[in-house]
Amino acid sequence: MLFGEHRIWFATSENGINWEGDQIPFLQPRQGDYFDNTFVEMGPPPIKIEKGWLVLYHGINDKHCYSLGFLLLDLENPRSILFRSEKPIFWPDADYEKSGMADVLPGGKEAMQKMSEEELKNFLTKHDNSGTMPEIIFCCGATVVNDKLRIFYGASDSVICTAVRNLDDILKLAA
Repeated sequence: MLFGEHRIWFATSENGINWEGDQIPFLQPRQGDYFDNTFVEMGPPPIKIEKGWLVLYHGINDKHCYSLGFLLLDLENPRSILFRSEKPIFWPDADYEKSGMADVLPGGKEAMQKMSEEELKNFLTKHDNSGTMPEIIFCCGATVVNDKLRIFYGASDSVICTAVRNLDDILKLAA
């Protein structure tokens, strides 16, 4: 099992009920100009495909952009990372993915819920205009059907969406 935010951890179980997590993170943010250079968080459960375990995870960069990357793990030894994407495979692109009620803004969602409609509008506009509004997508679920990867994701902590990509196009990155 993979789990966690800020870092992704590997856990094992003898009975599927009691799990023990490793003491060392399985996956950490990377230094440099990567989409996941400040934060990583586990996405939906891994998907078994012919080439290995497809693991989707969220990465956040130093510009507060949340994107979706992937790992390909060995089928027999899932602790072995065969590939880690250097670039995201899904990223915020549409307006509804780039603005909204992002709970990572100062004060969080609780503070925003207490604002009047006018205060909230001004608050969100200020962050949109100043470039401090996070651009957010985070994957909650995924399926592979007929070689198509369909993700179900949240955008800007405000809406639920779905997107599709050809699995072969994604796996070409790992070739």
